Formats: sequence, C-alpha cells, structure tokens
Amino acid sequence: MLTLLLHINPINVNVQNKGEGMAHMLPTSTAIERYFMENLGMSVSLHRWPSEDRIPLLLRDTYLFFECMLLGIPWLVLCDRGPEERSPATIRKHLAMLRDKWHGELMYVHPFISTYNRKRLIEQKVPFIVPGRQMYLPQLGIDLREHIRKLQRVRSASFRPSTQVVLLHALYHPDRHFTPTSYAQHLGYSNMTLTRVFDELEAAGVISTTSQGKERAAKFLLSRRSAWERALPFLRSPVRRRAAVLFSGSRPPGVLAGLSALSHFGMLVPPESTVYAVSGKTWKTAMKSGELRVIPMAESGSLELEIWRYTPSLLTAHDIADPLSVYLSLRDSDDERVEIALEALLESVKW
Repeated sequence: MLTLLLHINPINVNVQNKGEGMAHMLPTSTAIERYFMENLGMSVSLHRWPSEDRIPLLLRDTYLFFECMLLGIPWLVLCDRGPEERSPATIRKHLAMLRDKWHGELMYVHPFISTYNRKRLIEQKVPFIVPGRQMYLPQLGIDLREHIRKLQRVRSASFRPSTQVVLLHALYHPDRHFTPTSYAQHLGYSNMTLTRVFDELEAAGVISTTSQGKERAAKFLLSRRSAWERALPFLRSPVRRRAAVLFSGSRPPGVLAGLSALSHFGMLVPPESTVYAVSGKTWKTAMKSGELRVIPMAESGSLELEIWRYTPSLLTAHDIADPLSVYLSLRDSDDERVEIALEALLESVKW
C-alpha cells in the first residue's frame, strides 16, 4: 500500500508573471526523487536515458529524459525543457512518438499546467506531474490532488491570521524591510505578535531569520512564487462566515471580494449578489448601527457579506480584496469555471 505524506512541497519551480517574461527552473532528477519520497514514501532513482540519441531531434530539444523503476514498472520521465505550457494534444503526440523506443510507461513533468489542461490530460489518461500541485499516475491508481485538498481542509496546523497577513504582505512588497519594526508600522501588530509570526514562518520553512543588532530580519528561502507554494498547506480561507444582508448605508460595507472580485479582475461573470468582505470588528459595528440586516437567503437588492479572520484593507489599498486572499477564499470551489479563473488569477500576480 502506498503511503501518502502530508506535506506537498514545490521543488525547484520559479514562475514569473507572463507580462514580465517567464522563467521556469525545471525539476532536477534529484528533486523528482525527493518528490516521490516526500509524497509517496518511496525511494526512486532516476538516471539519464542512454538511448536518447536514437529518438528524433525534435524530442531531444524539447525534453530531458530520465528512466526509473516505480513499483516494479519501468518509467521514462520526460522533463519539459521549455517555459511555455504545451497543449495536451502536443504532449500526447510526443508520447506516441516514443512508444516504439520505450516499452515501459511514460510520464510528463512540467512546473505549470493550467487546470483546464490538467483535466484534459486526465481525461486522456496521460500520466503527468506538476510539482507541488498534482501527481497523476493512472497506471498506479494515483491522483494526489484531491487527497491533498482533503488534507488541507482538515489540517490543524494552519497559520494564525496575523501570520497569513504578514506572509501575503511580504509577497506583495518584496522591497519592504522584512523586520518586526517595519511590519508593526504597516500592519499595526505588536512586537509579541510579530515574534510569533516570524517563528511560525521559519518553522514552516518559508523564511530564514538573522539578527541585525536588536532587530530580527527575515528573508524568503525560495522565490516568492515557491514560497507561496510552500506555505499553501498552512494557509486557509480568510472567510469566517458568509451572510446574505440588506445594507442601508451610503457607502459599501467593505471591499469587493469573492466572485465579485474575481469578476472585477476580468476572469468571471459577476454573481447576482455583489460580494463584500469586512473584518469582524466592522461587522459588529455595522450590526449595532442598524445599517445591516441579515436575511435568510439572497433576494433582489441584497448583498453577500464575507466576515474575514483579518482586516481586508491590510492587504489592499483599493476597494477590492487582494488576489491571493480571493484565491484562498474560493480555492475549494467545485465549479470548473471558478477553478480556471483562479489559475488565471495566480498567473496574473507579479511574483
């Protein structure tokens, strides 16, 4: 029986926003071996395929080839050399070109495959690995994505809300001094709170810290995109509860959030009821003032209000929630359109 471990760590993946140019560090053979060990509890040794010179030049220019044994089955691992995503049809065609050169199983590896293309590969039973996101090996009955999602939902070792805020703030502001003093000024947390925050981030392997005089300075151990991937198992939805409300105030009760924010980012049709996010404190104040009235279900003119675990405005200077919090608030959605929109939202972040 396979042993599925809890931590799904990204390996050697660095993805920049497409608008700035795209750079992928493809997994090395050692990193792939570590990925198998961490997520399947299996020791797998990868070696360069000695018959590589017998295949078409097109394929040699496109992939690095490794061979390995997995549960007694020989596998040829194709690590894509290029940064751009390939269509499932192209991947399937390339695998077909290898069928008479390799008599075992074939596996495709790339650091990014969109949700839509991953689903197409699964429909066509094409084995693939997206490090840190999904491992699909139908020959072995393995699809780790859903298993990982379920584990994330029941994790008790989630970051505190303050830790999540500091992490997201640091991802958005790489040029800001990553010290307790700086973050106390920008976020209003106490020194004691920030000490716990830095301890949590360091224990999770997201940052390392050094002493600079009396100050404690932090830096990411990985690229910001990889730091985000490393932290994902510890992050949770900022939404504590949702409510349908009638609002009588003159200004919106918070920042645009949820499906409304996703629509604002240009990635989804707006929902029938506009969604806003507020802090618990704002919620209580509005309820006491009589500006909000909770109703059993949405109706014409009503709003959907998300009460967040932290103050939404800490991570945005605008009237719309920050994209990473929006992603976290919706990532458990089973709606394929929302999944595709969330993948596009992540790719729009300037890592």
